[in-house]
Amino acid sequence: MHTGPPTWTLIQIVIDCLLILLIVFFLIVLLRERKQRAFLREWILKQTRVFTDLVHTSDQKTETLSQTVEELIRRLRREISAAQKVLETLERVPESQRGPSVTPGTRRPKTGVERPPSEREAIRYLLKKGMKPLEISKQLNVPIGEVELVSKLESNPPERL
Repeated sequence: MHTGPPTWTLIQIVIDCLLILLIVFFLIVLLRERKQRAFLREWILKQTRVFTDLVHTSDQKTETLSQTVEELIRRLRREISAAQKVLETLERVPESQRGPSVTPGTRRPKTGVERPPSEREAIRYLLKKGMKPLEISKQLNVPIGEVELVSKLESNPPERL
């Protein structure tokens, strides 16, 4: 019996099958790695887009904030200019018409002298700007009751006969 050649052939076939299985295994591993790389690449691209969108949104907010700050600075400059004009008007009132100095919240003695119109205008102006009567009283050095009176007269003007 000749067992040599068929045994070698069988061994050769088994070795070929093992090599084919090994090649298939490596191909499967490579395909999986390729899918993982593709997934990782997509994930990185998605994260890059998210980051880019965040930076773009941040830039827009910064620009909007910058414009808002510039507008507030312009408004503040206008208000300072208007306040300086009121102050100049108040400083032009002669000392004889100012009356005695009074701390805010105290009563000024009645002298029969009416307040200069410019001071009433200053009170009205500051009321319209939203200042509280006590602040106006301190700033202009007038009794708080007088500021409150001007405030009430502004909101409810007296009826003329």
